[in-house]
Amino acid sequence: AKVMDTMVERLAELPEYKLVILGYSLGAGVAQLITLKLTDGEEKARMPPNTEVLCITYGAPPVYISDQPGYINPSIISVYNHSDGLSSLSLHTVTKLFLQIRAINRLGISRKRTFQLLMTKLGESD
Repeated sequence: AKVMDTMVERLAELPEYKLVILGYSLGAGVAQLITLKLTDGEEKARMPPNTEVLCITYGAPPVYISDQPGYINPSIISVYNHSDGLSSLSLHTVTKLFLQIRAINRLGISRKRTFQLLMTKLGESD
């Protein structure tokens, strides 16, 4: 509450400023949630009139879902790397990963041999 009070006071004192919220990885998820509260939540009513909020995130995990199909918050800009595993993380993918690890462990292969197999290209024999 103290942070919100101070932020509202400063934004009221500086009406030409916009509020920019940045985040990377898990901090990006937090930045998105804060932005949703400030632009769509109860906190919006406390913001000074005409305050522009801009959120820029890099590699945010999926942290929210909307009841509205195709919902887009125009205040949030998200940047993703197509190879970033965190941004596509879900309960399903984590469960799948743990099941695959358990299956490999049940094979009884040594750790050294497992790494040798991982380092081998598909279709090649070692």
